Amino acid sequence: MNLSGYFASRFGCQVNAENDANLATLAEHWRGCARHIDDVVYILAGRRTGAGMIVGGRLHRGPNGAAGEIGNLRLLGWCDAPGDLEAHGADAEAVFSAAPSDLEAADAVRAYASALANGISALVLTPDPDLVVIGGGLSRAGDQLLQPLRDRVNELCLTAPRTEVSELGDESVALGAVRTALDHIDQEVFDAGLQL
Repeated sequence: MNLSGYFASRFGCQVNAENDANLATLAEHWRGCARHIDDVVYILAGRRTGAGMIVGGRLHRGPNGAAGEIGNLRLLGWCDAPGDLEAHGADAEAVFSAAPSDLEAADAVRAYASALANGISALVLTPDPDLVVIGGGLSRAGDQLLQPLRDRVNELCLTAPRTEVSELGDESVALGAVRTALDHIDQEVFDAGLQL
């Protein structure tokens, strides 16, 4: 379904639609820890896992808009990993909180980090980015997630990039939408100037 066209016809104005991971990637590149970095992989880690990429300073969507959709490759485990965290009868946040003193919770965190690292490594080995940013709800786990994730990515990659938690947190997708709207306005003004 063409979301942009559908809502544009309903509201009588131009509407742009974009993938949430791509929006978060744009925001982190604009205002977050990926400022001034030309090659970035952003991971949106939450109830589902998504990814976006900045390559050469620009968002890379691919010709069909499917760049970063590595989670669809089921053998990497991204589809099941968030559910595995919650299989202990608690939400993911509680599992991360319990991990320092609960062996079962610690094992669940390591398994989640390992599954996440598999997909991250596949993404990293393609564009060889300078930075991987972890965003989304599960990024609030901080070092509980980052340390086992970094360890596993280091094992899997030839040269592992720096990995950081998003500076923008829950605001990243909305800020990416703002950046997209500003870029659209800039382009319209530029195009209008060329036509004068």
